[in-house]
Amino acid sequence: MSGPVAFFTGLFTAAMVPGGVPRPLLVAFATSAATTSLLVVVYVLAWQRETRSEPLDN
Repeated sequence: MSGPVAFFTGLFTAAMVPGGVPRPLLVAFATSAATTSLLVVVYVLAWQRETRSEPLDN
């Protein structure tokens, strides 16, 4: 398991335990994860749009 995946898995597992993770920390990580996901989607859509507009050389 990669480092970030293990980290977030541990974080959300600890969040299931009452008092496991302070709520502000959990909110900060959830916001960070959502922002990262949104940026990845925007990047992929821009990349697809760029590659679709290029003519294919046969």
